[in-house]
Amino acid sequence: MIYFLLITLPVLIGCFSFIHQGKLFFGSNQKLFLILFLILCTLIMGFRNEYVGIDTWHYSILYSDVASASLHEICQGWTFNDLEIGYCLFMKACSVFSGNYYFFQIIYSCVFSILSYYFLKENCKNYFLVYPIYLECYLMAFNIQRQMLAVLIAANAWTFIKKQNYIKAFLTIVVAVTIHTTAAIFFVAILSVIVRKHPEIIRIIPILIIIVTVNYKYVIEFLQSHVGMYGNYYNNSKAIMTAGISKIMWAVIIIISTLSIYFIKHIDVKNDIKINGIYKRNVFDNEYAVNGMMIAVFSMIYISCNIVGLSFNYVERIGLYFMPFILPMLENFSYYFENVFVKRFYCISLWICYYIYFLLGVQSPQYDYSFFFWS
Repeated sequence: MIYFLLITLPVLIGCFSFIHQGKLFFGSNQKLFLILFLILCTLIMGFRNEYVGIDTWHYSILYSDVASASLHEICQGWTFNDLEIGYCLFMKACSVFSGNYYFFQIIYSCVFSILSYYFLKENCKNYFLVYPIYLECYLMAFNIQRQMLAVLIAANAWTFIKKQNYIKAFLTIVVAVTIHTTAAIFFVAILSVIVRKHPEIIRIIPILIIIVTVNYKYVIEFLQSHVGMYGNYYNNSKAIMTAGISKIMWAVIIIISTLSIYFIKHIDVKNDIKINGIYKRNVFDNEYAVNGMMIAVFSMIYISCNIVGLSFNYVERIGLYFMPFILPMLENFSYYFENVFVKRFYCISLWICYYIYFLLGVQSPQYDYSFFFWS
């Protein structure tokens, strides 16, 4: 099975990347590991047949429509064939070089991996630890590829928010909105500017998340009145999704998020911090703490949307914009264990759980894999 390679090959890549002077050292060549891993992901995503994933065939038809349309037709409104203008222009630009959908799919896969690279580089440190978690996000792009592209563009806006470059952050989210309108939800991330000097406010947010989750019907009613573009989603006529083993994963994420917001002292284990002209390592830094707590809040929003999605269709799609932040949050939590044995137990457990989660996910017939050039 091709997906088994996404579990076994990264281990071999890791052995190749982390060998230092004849010994296995996980602190070396993390960047090399990340690049090789994402190249593997790009090839598997890009060379899949149009029948791998429920929506892939539909996107191939849309690509043909966009390729045959003129720029004037495409730019007459916000959408063309129910595709936002940004995604249409992306398709149209690719069609200039080739009208073959698989060319676009390969380019899409490259762009997706590049966006993944920058998000992981800016927000994670141990790529070998988080890659099994990343596979959940990666697999979703086989289906809802337009929204997942918007998700990663929006997630990269967080880098500018952390650096307090709010203009670039705003513009990045705008680009994401042109790919999928729902990306507008990520504008709430810019509001973190309010809590930069008052991190105690963050501790109120989980309470608000709980209130909104319990009273989600009022939120849906508001959206029905003010956001009509996705009106067909509001009737809740689709089959209600079930969670199964996901509920266990959600519970773990909620617990770790809660600990990260209320009980853990956030320490920057990567960067030296300059204090009175002297660089010191592993000291408390308020800015780093705020970022860590906000990442935990984003993770809670993701779980909240999934919980509401059990009762109301497509709300879980809104939560996808906060899904990537589970990676740095779960990784950051590993640094809080001083006992080496406990830390290793946590990391190995994380690997095993997400390996199993990924393998169970690809059992669905929609992921039956075949290459487009060999089928």
